[in-house]
Amino acid sequence: MFNQLKNKFKTLPSHFWVLVAIICLGIFMRTYNFHAWLDFGSDQVNDATRVGDVIEGRAPWPAYGPDMGNSGKGGRANRFRLGPIYYDFEIVSAKLFGNNPVSMALPDLLFSILSLPLFFYFLRKIFSVNLSIALTGLYAISFYALSFSHSAWNVNSIPFFSLLFLAALYEFMLAKEKTHWGWIVSLGVALGVSIQLHAILLVLFPATLFFGWLFFLRKDWKIWKKMLVVILLMLILNLGQIVGERQNDFKNTKIFLDSITGPSTKSQDSWLVRASNDLSCNFQANAYMLSAVGDGNCDFSVSQFLAGGGAGKAFLKKIAEPKFDLKIVLCLLFSLLGYGMLVINFRKKNQPAKKYFLGLLLLYMGLSFFVMLPILDSAIRYFVHLFFLPLILLGLLTEFLAEKFSQKYLAPVVVLFLLIAGLNLNATYLQIKNNFVQSRIILGPVEEMVSYVIAGSNAQTGIYLYVDSSALDYLKSLRYIASQKGVALLKTGDKDVVPPGKAKFYLSIWGGSPTLTQINGMSYADYRLFDQVAIFHLTD
Repeated sequence: MFNQLKNKFKTLPSHFWVLVAIICLGIFMRTYNFHAWLDFGSDQVNDATRVGDVIEGRAPWPAYGPDMGNSGKGGRANRFRLGPIYYDFEIVSAKLFGNNPVSMALPDLLFSILSLPLFFYFLRKIFSVNLSIALTGLYAISFYALSFSHSAWNVNSIPFFSLLFLAALYEFMLAKEKTHWGWIVSLGVALGVSIQLHAILLVLFPATLFFGWLFFLRKDWKIWKKMLVVILLMLILNLGQIVGERQNDFKNTKIFLDSITGPSTKSQDSWLVRASNDLSCNFQANAYMLSAVGDGNCDFSVSQFLAGGGAGKAFLKKIAEPKFDLKIVLCLLFSLLGYGMLVINFRKKNQPAKKYFLGLLLLYMGLSFFVMLPILDSAIRYFVHLFFLPLILLGLLTEFLAEKFSQKYLAPVVVLFLLIAGLNLNATYLQIKNNFVQSRIILGPVEEMVSYVIAGSNAQTGIYLYVDSSALDYLKSLRYIASQKGVALLKTGDKDVVPPGKAKFYLSIWGGSPTLTQINGMSYADYRLFDQVAIFHLTD
């Protein structure tokens, strides 16, 4: 038996082991210090509280998931809510591994890891083994992908389910009525899950499927039975939300329809301005997702010229800087050349399988552009459903160079790939060096802060906190972790009198060693810095 396994391993090609090494590297970078670096800001605390209430029996299984910003009117309670699948994943994980923030983040971590081999499979539909491995390697260390990895967030699983949706739909396009049932189930599951992960996918995926099916029916009307199975699976996965909607007079659906048909927050902008914003952000997203160059926001658009006033002057000042001009040129050059290669390869008639795949990507890209026209935000994180696009554009450009310059292309392409890898690793290193403090609240320091105040409280179960306005964002996270340890953190105002003998602390964002001798008229016996946060142990 051992010899048979040994011989089997010997027959595996060398690229298999390279791929395994890349996947292991990707897993390492997604799991390293997972607990300590886990994002645990306000949204994560809200989600953990909801899930914890279900686990502890204080609330029923949810019919709805997270709410979407910029939707509805009259505060957060009236926002559009996604389906509950994200909470379902967290609840199951918390039941299996414990009611804590790390357990709730494990499903996102799992799907992030599974996206690595799925991405390689995805790339193999159009590229050679070596090129697919190289592109998978870039994805494994992608700063953009890794920026989501240490977090429990409803968009984190989008890369995996986007790949699964498109791969299954592609197989459907090729095989039609002979499509394997495994792909039919995969398509139904990917659709049913994805439309509950983000409002963009709620529109984009059904639209892509609809136009894809128009193509199917034109070729072979017999596939309608398998289409029904896909729809049935989607409905089953959304059953909780459907029941909830019937019980609530379809209130959530009405909020969604009002959000996409009512007056836009950008109603003063013409469609020309919106289209220019959309297009320029697509170009910048391609460059940022590939190389990590930039700050994660769109900072140039034709609309800034049209805006005039302060915005127009600020943009004119920017374009006077050579580095900014170089960024614009490189973004435009990469995207335009890449899109050109996409169209050229699609029009080639000698590779029908590749033609179908690239046609599907063009459909998906085009629909994405229109879906994001009215809701586009300046943050590039909203392009996560297109995370694979810049890597595919890079692959198509690499193929073009290989075709035109034969062996002479190899050296510059290797240098380019190494440069892109270096930029991503450098961005990741800088974020680790700063311990994420510039971008978010993370679990490790929060737990250390709670341990510090508990240790100085003489076993009191109620600890008073004076919180400076600069550190208010930390309060909710601290209270959650303290409550898991059976301790209540009681926020108190500057003028409130705390009874003598009660444990009390002052929380503030601090840039260095304190020079104050008193805080709110009280002395402090001790203080400790936690990255950018200082906690002072106050005395009577």
